Amino acid sequence: MPNGYEQINTQIITTTGGNATLSPESSDSYTAGLVYSPSWAENTSWAGKLDFEATFYRHVISDAIQAPDAQNILDACVGDPTSVFCDGITRTPGGQINRFDNRLANIGKITTEGYDFRLYWVGPELGWGKLSVDWAATFVDSYKATDIFGNTFSRTVGVEVNDNAIPEWQSNVRIGWSLNDFNATWTMRYISAVTESCSDFRDDTSLSFANLGLCSNPNFDQNALSTNRLGAVTYHDVQAAWNNSFGVDGLTLSAGVNNVFDKDPPICLTCSLNGYDAATYDLPGKFAYLQAAFRF
Repeated sequence: MPNGYEQINTQIITTTGGNATLSPESSDSYTAGLVYSPSWAENTSWAGKLDFEATFYRHVISDAIQAPDAQNILDACVGDPTSVFCDGITRTPGGQINRFDNRLANIGKITTEGYDFRLYWVGPELGWGKLSVDWAATFVDSYKATDIFGNTFSRTVGVEVNDNAIPEWQSNVRIGWSLNDFNATWTMRYISAVTESCSDFRDDTSLSFANLGLCSNPNFDQNALSTNRLGAVTYHDVQAAWNNSFGVDGLTLSAGVNNVFDKDPPICLTCSLNGYDAATYDLPGKFAYLQAAFRF
């Protein structure tokens, strides 16, 4: 694509799927962890059990299999129509892109590292039941994907790109209560804020996202540098269960509601469908369910 090229139709038909030329990917994983279960917290007046866990992880995937970042491929094709990045792009006689073949490929290497944390507390047995708290959190310190030519893809920690994000922090806290065959849980799911590009590259800057007031961090001098913040989200879920229901060993009946407070996902200006990232956030609205499970 020549410099200054402008695609009139931004909805480009994209073909994805398998690829007969794929080779197996390989990976190296490194972890180091610590678990502390203090004996002084066992069977006390305030706790039956207490555990602390912390783990460091680093994963390196070579010949990683995934569809290359579509926007990165298009960006790399700009200015050099003979580039290998243009191979999967076809155009109309007028030069407009009408199809993009973006099948799974061995894109190169993915390297990611971070930390997992967990705190697990079980309270003492009391006449009205037993309480528990299970808190688990993941901190992603880095994520880097490179193609076979050494070019770095735009997907990284804390950035929303191509309808997907890698939040820096994700955390779940589950508060539980149990008494005999009955139990109930309240779960809070936290997803930290991410940032997206807030530019539609319009020639008429008066109609740009920044000048229309849609960007949380606008750059009026260079609209392409504007960004938008998708705020942190916390979902609340509840569930109640009856084990050995009706005296049948192994039968569990449960009911619950996810997203009790009807929290909407943050508005995503760069997402292609529905204005939100369905891969990172829940579908809008509450979700209620009934479930029967039998184990034998």
